[in-house]
Amino acid sequence: MSAKEAVMRIESAAQHQGLDEAVKVMRAQINELNAMPGDEGQQQLAMVAEQLQRDGLLPDLAIQFALTEGFNSDGSFDTDDLYRYQSDKDPLTRKITDNLIQNYENLRDEHGDWGLFPQDWDGLDWVTRSDLENAAGDLRNKKYDFGIAEMTEEEITKKRADGGDWFDARFAAMEKMARQLAEQQWQRQNPEIEVQPGEGFDRIARRALEQHQGKATEADVLEYSRRLAEQNQKDRDTSILHPGDRLRLPYIESLRTDN
Repeated sequence: MSAKEAVMRIESAAQHQGLDEAVKVMRAQINELNAMPGDEGQQQLAMVAEQLQRDGLLPDLAIQFALTEGFNSDGSFDTDDLYRYQSDKDPLTRKITDNLIQNYENLRDEHGDWGLFPQDWDGLDWVTRSDLENAAGDLRNKKYDFGIAEMTEEEITKKRADGGDWFDARFAAMEKMARQLAEQQWQRQNPEIEVQPGEGFDRIARRALEQHQGKATEADVLEYSRRLAEQNQKDRDTSILHPGDRLRLPYIESLRTDN
């Protein structure tokens, strides 16, 4: 059993059978990988946790996990219960609990009775079983489509325009992730440039846009010139460039059709 195989089984269950079944499969994978000799199982579980988090599925699994785990006898828990539960757990279970801790306030505000979770006599908030059922109920029939992080911005935009199951709370986060990946790739492929004699921000901006987009409007040049200055901690209107200065180019999206 490898981390890749475990992730495929969990995500397939989530996509075709729902989160209830996905949590059952995830528990089985945790048990199977934990049984591996030495530290191999822990390493594999850490990789599973990372991939499920990257695919955006782990927050939803965490809610369903919490519903079935029953942190207290009545199924309720607060953040102190979560921190105690985290100790001495495998990497995947710790990551699940991390998600619950990070989203605790959102769970209380969005899914609690009348918008807020009840308070005990000491004024402490907790998450009850019925609150978790409210949250999990919203997710039971949710459809999942994985691999968004590997898509280009154009592909994501098209998916969004096509509608379907893409209008969910996780879309904005995945769209941001895709852009971050594109920007990281851009920075790796485009090292710093050296300012040539007679060049200012606008001239460098025009040259870069024409090289990567084919052509650029004056508005494009102005916008990118400002971004160029900001990325290099300079002011487009007051900073003076000198030959030999080195600048890092901001991310340029692929060729647009409206230019």
